Amino acid sequence: MSATEEPSILEPAVLEEEQPAFSVVRDPRTFVPLMRLALPVFCGQILDMCVGLTDTWLTGRYLPGDEYQAAMTVVNYSLWFLVSIFSLIGIGTTALVSRAVGANQPELARRWMNLSLTLGTILCLLPAVVLYFFGPALAALFGLNSNSTGYIVTYWNWTALALPAMMLEQIGGAALRASGDTLSAMFALVATTLVDLFFSYVFVLGIEPFPQLGWPGLALGSVIGYYVGAVIMLLALNFGRAKLTLSRPRLAGQGLEIHRLLAIGIPGGIDMLAMIACHMGFLRVINELGTQAAAAHGIAIRLESLSYLPAIAFQVAATTMVGQFLGAQQPARARHSVWIACLVGEVFVVLCGGVLFYWSDSLTPLMTKSSADVAPLAARVLRIICLVQPALVVLMILTGALRGAGDTRWPLINTFIGLLLIRIPLAIVLALPSITLPFVGQIELLNLGLVGAWYAMVVDLCARTALIVWRFRQGAWTRIKV
Repeated sequence: MSATEEPSILEPAVLEEEQPAFSVVRDPRTFVPLMRLALPVFCGQILDMCVGLTDTWLTGRYLPGDEYQAAMTVVNYSLWFLVSIFSLIGIGTTALVSRAVGANQPELARRWMNLSLTLGTILCLLPAVVLYFFGPALAALFGLNSNSTGYIVTYWNWTALALPAMMLEQIGGAALRASGDTLSAMFALVATTLVDLFFSYVFVLGIEPFPQLGWPGLALGSVIGYYVGAVIMLLALNFGRAKLTLSRPRLAGQGLEIHRLLAIGIPGGIDMLAMIACHMGFLRVINELGTQAAAAHGIAIRLESLSYLPAIAFQVAATTMVGQFLGAQQPARARHSVWIACLVGEVFVVLCGGVLFYWSDSLTPLMTKSSADVAPLAARVLRIICLVQPALVVLMILTGALRGAGDTRWPLINTFIGLLLIRIPLAIVLALPSITLPFVGQIELLNLGLVGAWYAMVVDLCARTALIVWRFRQGAWTRIKV
């Protein structure tokens, strides 16, 4: 590495294979890089979460009616899905760039980043075509009334315009974080968030000189925010600390490299997309309970996300550290860095979850002026899920660690087992009053409503956590070639 290159955030160190994880907390060679990676991501995620909270708050306070709130719940899930489409490439980018950085090959890291952005640009066409031609039909699948369905389609039409910027934020951010530069990625996210917050607020309320657009104003604010963030991301990639440097797009003669990138990214991306699709199936079950249940679910999900923000931050840190340590041929340090991420992440998440558990009755009414039953129902299910947040932390961080190692197939299997075989079937049994099956007729179910659906979520999270811990402890991920 030349004198002008930014070194990896991880410094070489010797760590005995049998050293217990708890003793490594006292080793600054592991703990300090972990915090340097995680804290900027945490700060960025807080701001990003503010966008979702603000959109939910603006919808609940200034666009009255459960129909808007139910539509916003679907929109939040669909945005999660759209962003995660680019994980088909971004997960491979993370694994390959971090390995190249760990192996002290900065030019190789640049090539992987530029190839990823080129493929990402092409990938933008897929969701754009789907939203344009099939948006109304897809929105109708969520089982809401025609008004809510119309609001969803309107929001999607605006969102389609932002797909190139969303791609750049996801794949460019993955490359920056994989190189150890989480700070520049955070600045791009900060710009996106602040601009989004400002324009969404002024467009919904119609603060002069801006027009009052109502519901479409929420979407327009997001589009503007994404493009401002994309400009910051381009500057960070080309001139930032990682110095990854953009170059002219080129695919000719890179068939082997494309295969390597997609061989890692596609299973990981399918895992994320399958997970979100299953969440949407879960949402479809909840929508069967009516707009009040859908609105309460959306509020609770948005508030619950505050408690696992630290888990996202330490997941990113674990993903980067695993890739760089394996690239540097230090599997023991990779393993111990992940356990430290779990330990520290648990502390943060338990604190955040405790706040939500004890103040849920005060927080949920702030998010809505809809019917009186929505806020208490949201508070009730929020307290249920807070009890299993420690398991969710382990699930998220270990999943990120496996992806950083290139072991993207096992998280996909885990997702299908938990969501398809446990959560959705159990939610149907616990939440709905009855179901009609071919050749069987109507079957009476437990009819616990939204509470029953969230009990199904608890069982799913515990089962998937147990499976991912088993896979990680096996250690096969340390021997995967990428």
